[in-house]
Amino acid sequence: MIGARTAPLDLGQPTALLNYNGVPLWDSVSSHVLSLTFTDNIEGEADEIQLDLQNASGKWFDAWSPQHNDEVDGQFGYRGGLLVPVGTFFVDKPCAKGGRGGDTFSTQGQSVPVDKALRTKKTKAFENQKLGDIARKVAGEHGMQIVGTPPDIGFGRITQRRETDLEFLKRLAEDYGAFFAVKGKRVVFMPRKDVFGREPVRTITRGDREIISYQLAYNAPKTASKAQATYWEGNQKKKIDVEVEDRDVKTGDRVRIDDRVENEEQARTMAKSRLQKANLRQWTATFTLVGDPILLAGQSVQLAGYGHWDRKYSVLRARHQMTRSGMTTAVELVGVREEGK
Repeated sequence: MIGARTAPLDLGQPTALLNYNGVPLWDSVSSHVLSLTFTDNIEGEADEIQLDLQNASGKWFDAWSPQHNDEVDGQFGYRGGLLVPVGTFFVDKPCAKGGRGGDTFSTQGQSVPVDKALRTKKTKAFENQKLGDIARKVAGEHGMQIVGTPPDIGFGRITQRRETDLEFLKRLAEDYGAFFAVKGKRVVFMPRKDVFGREPVRTITRGDREIISYQLAYNAPKTASKAQATYWEGNQKKKIDVEVEDRDVKTGDRVRIDDRVENEEQARTMAKSRLQKANLRQWTATFTLVGDPILLAGQSVQLAGYGHWDRKYSVLRARHQMTRSGMTTAVELVGVREEGK
């Protein structure tokens, strides 16, 4: 966790308006709270919430103890100021600790429903459907809805092979140019070009009083200049061979793809997406700032005063932590690439 630091600016008192299974919670527990941490991810990992509390009375052992799969939702921000929704979380890791220093209790939750059906691996084929239609069908089987725009790509036949439903949808999203996340009962598709095209919500300028710490990096050795997709389409008795290039990368390394594709459109889209993902972390930055609720995964920020690193960045992860001392926000950033615009 990130150590809290009192804001040097007069932003007001941090607050959270949380509900537990639909019932307002914060007023009842705020005096017991040691810290509240909310982590928002654009893809790859579930969002998380963690609430750490004093347990001197012992009530969290029994009467107030949360149950597996209970729901937490609400808002966080500053009293009298901006409040941002945290989404819906499902309790999965209640934990009690103690010693000579006293008793504490923590409860964690994640944004992916604790549902056995979602974690069941299966093999299933889909024929003559677009990715969006497949996504809506799969999500609907779990009472979930699609949010955002799935990639506009069609398949004569695509197979979910020994994958969970979420693994399958995530693979399709990543292969065809989208970020993928599960936020409660919402399955979210965010085309990378749309995320990278967002205007910055703020500029982080070197020397700003809100900056607690930062780290910048340039990762040229981990990038690739080209991607090549090659596949022999037996039904049509032809070889599909497509190459795409990232002119901003000079390493000469190549991403090679031999996954099944049906046509050049699929091959080109997949090659471009795999190359884009390989080069996503060419320019990176991490900042710990005085708490800023508006900095969420998928937002854009601009850096200024850092020379070569002065460019637009997308937020891959934001971790907001609230304690009695104040609120901090830690963000992981990747530089927006020209081909994503």
